[in-house]
Amino acid sequence: MMPSKKVNEEQLDALFDFMRSKRVRYYDLQVELVDHFASAIEELWREDPKLSLEAAIHKVYDEFPVTGFSSVIDKQTQAIQKEAWRWVFRAWTTYFRWPKILLSIAVLLAVRLLFYLPISFSLSLWVTCLIIFCGGFWTIFWSKRKATRKEKRFLRLEATYSAIHHFVSFTNVLFYITLFNNLEATTDWIAWLMSFFFTYLTFLLYIIFYRLPKKAEEDLRRHFPAYAN
Repeated sequence: MMPSKKVNEEQLDALFDFMRSKRVRYYDLQVELVDHFASAIEELWREDPKLSLEAAIHKVYDEFPVTGFSSVIDKQTQAIQKEAWRWVFRAWTTYFRWPKILLSIAVLLAVRLLFYLPISFSLSLWVTCLIIFCGGFWTIFWSKRKATRKEKRFLRLEATYSAIHHFVSFTNVLFYITLFNNLEATTDWIAWLMSFFFTYLTFLLYIIFYRLPKKAEEDLRRHFPAYAN
């Protein structure tokens, strides 16, 4: 029995060229698709060793939806973003547990002391909006520009920044509350409630704007040496 044909390096390069011709711009997704195509092509060659590489490629490609790889990109983007938000939630809940609960209490008391200052509640919300927008601007534009300065583009990284952008857009609701309402924290229990809110919002912003992009880059460095180059 003749040994099964295997996809060689030159043919792998041809597969990468095919992915680029189909507008798959992201290197991490290209690698995943090339791996899938290589395995499927070798399976076809076991059945028909005389099948050409080009014919095998198109035979595998025909198994995808009529939209081609665009639906794959959309599904991967959604999966990456869902994974990112699950990680953010898990990281955020650690501030409710020991030992980080001690840090939470310290920050909560510090924020509560701020309410004794002659600062209006509306101004506090304005400052919060400003922090969110400045942090979002830095993360989405400056940090993203720095991270995507490489030759290759990575879907995991860009989908993560897209999720952060959606979060910043969502905070427009808070902006309009401060714009159209004159809110004041006049009672002690509201002050404590808002201190709790600002405390855990601070931790959430730290996780989303700083730790989440770092995690995405660390994942890429671990799985794709091309990102580190």
